Amino acid sequence: MNWSNNKLVLLLQTCCADFLLTRQLLNRVSQLDAWSYFDGVAISLDGDLEIAEVEECFLPVIPFTRDRIEIRRSKNVDSWTSNNVETALEVYKWACSFGNDVLKIDSDIFIANQNFFLTVTTKRTGISGRLMPFFIESYLCGESLHFIQGGVVVFGNSGREFILNLTIEEVNHYRNHVWNYISIGDQYKRPDYIKYFTDVEDVVLLGIMPRLNNLEMENINRIQVSPYDLISDFKTAKINPESLAMLYKGTGSFAYHYEGSQWGMREYMRKCLKWIYTNSNKFDL
Repeated sequence: MNWSNNKLVLLLQTCCADFLLTRQLLNRVSQLDAWSYFDGVAISLDGDLEIAEVEECFLPVIPFTRDRIEIRRSKNVDSWTSNNVETALEVYKWACSFGNDVLKIDSDIFIANQNFFLTVTTKRTGISGRLMPFFIESYLCGESLHFIQGGVVVFGNSGREFILNLTIEEVNHYRNHVWNYISIGDQYKRPDYIKYFTDVEDVVLLGIMPRLNNLEMENINRIQVSPYDLISDFKTAKINPESLAMLYKGTGSFAYHYEGSQWGMREYMRKCLKWIYTNSNKFDL
């Protein structure tokens, strides 16, 4: 692999359902004239996609030679459903093995403007992104639990080293003894929340394990905003795609996270994301 190692690797993860949104994300990078920030692209596919169809669809919109584009395919179609922590760790290890710092962008992210790239390409060391507290009162070894929100994550030099050295055995040791490390405000609600502390990859791999290994986690101001930041009862709110886009814009954030699967709103949020891709030229972002 003949990469210069002084720019970022763009890490994308996609599946059949997000296939076209990932292509739109790549087109958005082109629209913002941002390919100069990257040395290469690493694309991880779910088992429901074939490498050949991804090459046919994605390669024409990536202005790199084929030797600067790496593609891997998961063995199992349901790997993210059944083993999401293990699958995420495998993907992160793969991307971090190339020798470049890594920028992970999920397919449900809309990049608002060039400020996004100017911010994420600032040299960083550990794992960076939006550092946020867990949504209920919770503590890791006596300190308030924070984690890097998925969607946009930067793995700097020490962050890559941490990922490459982290073993699934170490992760499983924590998960098998979770309540030796985690405490929550209402101990009687442990059964309601244990899945978040053991099976949500952002919390485990981008929060708990870095903290247990004394890795620096850096907050990047305004790097992304989510719907629950804007609307307290987002699941029941009646809001159209344009109104949501205006709320996102009003925050001054550099990327809009159209996440919604945890509320059973994945399809609606995809609709909203497609709307802003179609109408972004109407907004001064």
